[in-house]
Amino acid sequence: MGNNRSLPSVRSGGTRPSTNSATDMEHIRELASRLVAQFASPIGVSDPRTFLTSIMAVLLRYPVTVVERLVDPFEGLVSRQNRLPTPFDIKQLAEEFMAPARRAEQRARVAATMAAERETAARIARERPFRPTIEEIEEDLAGKGLYLASYRRRCPWLFGTDGMPHGCSAETVREKFHLTPEEWAAIPDFPPQRPPQPERTDADESPEPPPAETHHG
Repeated sequence: MGNNRSLPSVRSGGTRPSTNSATDMEHIRELASRLVAQFASPIGVSDPRTFLTSIMAVLLRYPVTVVERLVDPFEGLVSRQNRLPTPFDIKQLAEEFMAPARRAEQRARVAATMAAERETAARIARERPFRPTIEEIEEDLAGKGLYLASYRRRCPWLFGTDGMPHGCSAETVREKFHLTPEEWAAIPDFPPQRPPQPERTDADESPEPPPAETHHG
C-alpha cells in the first residue's frame, strides 16, 4: 500500500460534527488520514479534497471508539476490502459497529418506559380510594357465613341440593348466628321450595257433571 501524499491534510470543511469534543474531532481527522493512507493511491478520485471532506462528514457522526475500530488493521475497513473505501463503505461498517450499542440503548429506553408506567399505575392505585369488587364482597361475606344469591350462582359446586354449603348443616348455621328455631324457620329457603302438592287421583280427573236443568212452570 502506498502513501497518499497526493491527498491534502484533513480539515473539517462544511461537515456537521456530532457531540464529539474538539479534541476528539482532531483525533478523528488524524484517524481519517490514517484510514486513507492504508490504501493504494486513490486512482479515479477527481477531487481529493472533496473526497476527504466527504469521509470526514461521515466519521464525525460516530463516536471516536467506532472510528478507531474502522481504522484498526485487524477489524477495520482495510481488513475487509483492498480498494479505497467510499463514504458508503465507511457508513455501512460504522453502522455494523454501532448496532449492539443501539440495541442496548433501545432496551434501556423500553425498560425505563415500562418502569415509569408501573410507577404511575402504582401511584394511581395508592391515591385511589379502595373500592372492593362485587366478587370481593361476595367472598368476604361467604367467609362470614353469608352467601349471596350471586355467589351461589357463581360457585354452585360449593352447595348441596338443600342450598347449604357442603359440610355445613342448617343447625350449624343457626347456632353460629344464635338464631332461635322460630327465627330460623322465618328465613325463606334458597332456592324457594314449593309447598307439597296433593296427589291427583282418577276421580280428580273425571269431568264435572253438567249443571242440572231447571224447568219453569
